Amino acid sequence: MENALDRMVDATRRFDWIVVETVARQWLLEGRFFIPHLFLINALIESGRLEEADCEFENLIAYKFNIAERLDGFPIVAERYKERVAGHYLDSRMIKNMAPWANVARWKVRHRIETKADYLEEARVLIETAASPGNLHERAEAVICTFGSCFAANLTRMLVDSRINATSLLIEESVNSTYANRVLLESVIRTGNGPATELMVRAFGWPFIENVAKKLSEATHIILTIGVAPSFFSAETGQYVFSENYKRLLASGKVVMRTSTCSENVDNLQVILSILNILSPDARKVITVSPVPLEGTLEFPSVVVADCVSKSVLRAAVHEVQSAEPDLLYFPSFEIVKWLSAYSMTEVYGAEDGDSRHVSDWVVDFITTGFMNLYFTPEA
Repeated sequence: MENALDRMVDATRRFDWIVVETVARQWLLEGRFFIPHLFLINALIESGRLEEADCEFENLIAYKFNIAERLDGFPIVAERYKERVAGHYLDSRMIKNMAPWANVARWKVRHRIETKADYLEEARVLIETAASPGNLHERAEAVICTFGSCFAANLTRMLVDSRINATSLLIEESVNSTYANRVLLESVIRTGNGPATELMVRAFGWPFIENVAKKLSEATHIILTIGVAPSFFSAETGQYVFSENYKRLLASGKVVMRTSTCSENVDNLQVILSILNILSPDARKVITVSPVPLEGTLEFPSVVVADCVSKSVLRAAVHEVQSAEPDLLYFPSFEIVKWLSAYSMTEVYGAEDGDSRHVSDWVVDFITTGFMNLYFTPEA
């Protein structure tokens, strides 16, 4: 449509509003787009057809919410609709009762993040605005325990490389869900009962479970990284199932794979946090969502869709729990990786091994550094 745009610009310079209107309407026949729409409205105002212009402007803002940023080249449009635009940075029907406009957080992420330096600057801003602040702790006295997913283990590796006293609960991939983490912690404090608890104790053994208790009780900071929402449930009872051989149970039809609901994860997280508070009442608890995608699914035809549902459920559950727990800190590692990577020209995933499920070390290193700078005193 570059030729159409050139024609409208040229016609505008010649004040040929008939040509501007004609070209704009032809362009709009192919779909709604704000550029020809603005040229059309401009032409209608200049032609004195104000009612038609007003109607087209309402059509425009029905699909283009941030139109205020696009009016610099259309002063006559900006002037006529300045009051309408002032209340429409977001849908005015939704925000008319909101706080003063100065408090509205606006989307400012660049559409194309070319370099690692640019990506890290965007990530820095995200940490600055989205991470829960906490009182600084002496770095040399920190004892960090990460818990919950393979991403947590990667964080620990980077922390140790930075000479930080950090440890990870080295739990296999099947113990990434809030159901599995809850059963494990209930085993630690010996309040759990039922088949899942019995099988987990048998699979890991009491020495491992006692070591989990020791690591958590000694920690000054516990990072709980939530990994996946799908879990395995009994086809007969619907109860969560822990097993060392899911393939056999699936083949027999005794278990099904199901994405847990937001409310289920909220309930599990609340129990997990209560147990962590028993084991280590003085430790600061930080919660994150792992940006590592699902490896597979039996529930959806697409693992991409399954991962989207999984992460959405988990992020919503974490938000609900964290909003109700003022002492629980949130760190946006998920948003740094999953959300910003959509605009990045760099290898946010797979830089080391070409695996699109592996977050690149340079990103994990930045997240680790950002975490340490936010919650701990500067390195001596």
